[in-house]
Amino acid sequence: MRVLIFSDTHLSHVFDKKKYVFLRNIITKSDRVVINGDFWDGYLTTFDKFVASKWKDLFPLLKKKQTIYLYGNHDKKKWSDERVKLFSADQRKSVVLDFGNYRLLIEHGDSIVHKIDSLLPWLPRYVLFGYMSDYFLRLGIISMGKAFLAFWNAKFNEKMMQHAREVCKENEVLMCGHTHLAQLAINRHFANSGLIRFGLGQYLLVENEEVKLIKDHY
Repeated sequence: MRVLIFSDTHLSHVFDKKKYVFLRNIITKSDRVVINGDFWDGYLTTFDKFVASKWKDLFPLLKKKQTIYLYGNHDKKKWSDERVKLFSADQRKSVVLDFGNYRLLIEHGDSIVHKIDSLLPWLPRYVLFGYMSDYFLRLGIISMGKAFLAFWNAKFNEKMMQHAREVCKENEVLMCGHTHLAQLAINRHFANSGLIRFGLGQYLLVENEEVKLIKDHY
């Protein structure tokens, strides 16, 4: 059983063929999929526009893989509707999965680390928060690559690891997204799936009772 866990694709109604091909390939090679939040981005588009966009070509494949869809802070449940069932078999805020040596506690992570959209919920959904933060992230990754993500988000991953130490038992691993900083620290009961954006293709694989962090490009 090959289980793919990815997060933070932040899809909008704007289509990116290279990103589409990358997602299609990693999904096709997997037996089961967990989308760990921020699949689409409610700060950049509406759910209507997203499900009508070219990204819908991924939906039958995701459905075939019995995808579990976990809501994040950019794709809140209240911003979508029953059409989430077009691309997922199960929808929730978190899930616990057993894989032999590991018991995986999977959640997006926004309930552990609160970012600006949680602290300032009155921010406009589109122009102010969505596009400005998107531009800042794009510029940072293009200019500095993964070093930019580490500079801004290492402290958030550390907070998640502290939470993992508090809640995880010996064989449990907390798996998050949200911070965009890919990391695998089994000895600290923690993993972060990173992001699939702006040419970075990061995700987690669970295969043969082993957890792997993949850092790729597209």
